[in-house]
Amino acid sequence: MAIQETQMVDLNKIKVSNIWDNSPFDYIIQNACGRSGGLLCLWDPNIFTLQDSKHSRYYIWVKGVIKGVERDVFVVNVYAPQDSNLKKALWDELSTLMEENDGLWITLGDFNCVRNPNKRKNSVFCLSSASDFNNFINRADLYEYNIGGYKFTYLSDVGNKCSKIDRILVGQEFINYWPLATLTALPKKYSDHRPLVLSCVDLNFGPKPFRFFNSWLLNKDLEKVVTVANNIPVTDERPDVRLANKLRRCKIAIKAWRKEMVYKEHGMRKELYNRLNTLDICTEISTLTEQEDEERIVCKKRIEELEKSKLLDLKQNAGIKWVIEGDENSAYFHDIINCHKKTIEFMVCGLIKFGCQSRSL
Repeated sequence: MAIQETQMVDLNKIKVSNIWDNSPFDYIIQNACGRSGGLLCLWDPNIFTLQDSKHSRYYIWVKGVIKGVERDVFVVNVYAPQDSNLKKALWDELSTLMEENDGLWITLGDFNCVRNPNKRKNSVFCLSSASDFNNFINRADLYEYNIGGYKFTYLSDVGNKCSKIDRILVGQEFINYWPLATLTALPKKYSDHRPLVLSCVDLNFGPKPFRFFNSWLLNKDLEKVVTVANNIPVTDERPDVRLANKLRRCKIAIKAWRKEMVYKEHGMRKELYNRLNTLDICTEISTLTEQEDEERIVCKKRIEELEKSKLLDLKQNAGIKWVIEGDENSAYFHDIINCHKKTIEFMVCGLIKFGCQSRSL
């Protein structure tokens, strides 16, 4: 975790653990100069082992090893100055640092600079600063994953100025290790900058599989949906292609119908619970009329039907999961059964032996 612009002259006075969860952590700080700057880096020592570090007013550089990765990893937390000359000097210093150290590089933070005019809105674009910044990125051979979530990372409090000055830049070797990593800009809450998250876990599981639940057969509308989809004419000549297209159209129609039904059932369940709760309150105040009693019974019956359908789906899901993954306690129960089986066999053999001895006597 890399934090910029802490604006704390002495970070030792604050409780850094409030920023982290209950797991172990270690950190390095760079105090601010008055109300300007300030950097903080935190990491899990069970995942990242620190070997070396260096910090200046505008960056913190850490070197270490990530568990499971053989190469050295370098992380640079940057908070660039506003002055163009100071920025250029910072780019030169970081470029030299990267040229002298071989490994996986991650350079992230607030660079206070954009790469082209499209990354800034309602603010002045400085061509020279952008040129120096682009030259630094090309010289250091840095790359950036496509950002998701939001286009701009900085949004003024008034909301009329936007820019992409916060970035996470990585080296080519980092991309070779994690080509499917994703970069996401999260919604801003307390700061005028959006937090950036770089995830190296591939969360793309492919298209969502289509699963048919037996509870859907209880709804009479399903037959109409399938009939309409099946009656659409198919012009393909090959019988297997015609069958595949018919099944595909039925699947698309069922998915659309089920999506609509889920929305309706959710609203219906909420409405029924609210009405039942209102009738229960009325029961405490006065006696319900015959019509209200019937309505209460109907509400309870309809809720039971909706819950029964939901339970059928859960039961079917549980059965599918058991078939795929098996029972994690299977070995234990099989051992118990085999033990009982051997005990019974021993007792039967003993009784037979005892019976034979009795007859011989």
